[in-house]
Amino acid sequence: MDDQLLALMEIADTKDTHENVRSLSVSVSYVDDLSGAIVVHRGDDDPAPVPHQLKPLSQLYGPGRRYSSFDYKSETYVPLFLCIEECVLRHRRQQPELTDGDVMLSLDLLACAPEADVTSHVLARRMQLELRMLLSLNDYNRDEVRQVVRRLRKSVKLHNDLNGRYGYLDFIEEQLVMLRGSSGR
Repeated sequence: MDDQLLALMEIADTKDTHENVRSLSVSVSYVDDLSGAIVVHRGDDDPAPVPHQLKPLSQLYGPGRRYSSFDYKSETYVPLFLCIEECVLRHRRQQPELTDGDVMLSLDLLACAPEADVTSHVLARRMQLELRMLLSLNDYNRDEVRQVVRRLRKSVKLHNDLNGRYGYLDFIEEQLVMLRGSSGR
């Protein structure tokens, strides 16, 4: 995790709501996906954005959870799955010609070493950037990240085999729309 970024976001504008629940009004903009440069916007009361440099993925791995086996259905790993799947869908909106094969290639590049140099592959680089942000704020170890990437590879293969070259992409888009609808987002 990145203690400096956590502190920056905790200093951020917090307001008590009428239910007496604290909420953060913080947003992050990516400046450069190669370097990991971001800007933290700390709410309406603090209009000056704060630049920050995301640490390399290799420096962000935490101790994670000490389970004897990986249970991909555990709610613990939902943020990791969503991090990558939402990244894929954002990339698909920018690159409508994206196929399941492109996603599989990106996941293959990250499966053994998520921190590997993937600068020449745009989608893998964006996945890695999103993972850097997630791991800056959350505790996951290297093995947990690898396990999630490998599980996503299986999902891509399954949905591609069942429904063709856009099977996985269509599946996650449908699932995320349903998830957002049920959570009121």
